[in-house]
Amino acid sequence: MDTIADEGTAVSELIADRIVLEQLFKRLSDLMPEAETISELRMQGFSDDAIAKTIGIPRTTFLSRIKAAKKLLAKEYPDFF
Repeated sequence: MDTIADEGTAVSELIADRIVLEQLFKRLSDLMPEAETISELRMQGFSDDAIAKTIGIPRTTFLSRIKAAKKLLAKEYPDFF
């Protein structure tokens, strides 16, 4: 009971995961410049229709872009999808 577990590996893994997540979010921003706005609106509980209207595109276009971005990101970052 007098020993402390070595958490060095866990910390380095967290840092590595954070770096990859930052890269993922940057890539998402490259694919969909309005991604940050969409995220904020989703967190506020906006519907897909309301988000599409807010960013100025038809709902079907909005959903198609989301689907395409998710598919590409899942291919590029399989550990996160």
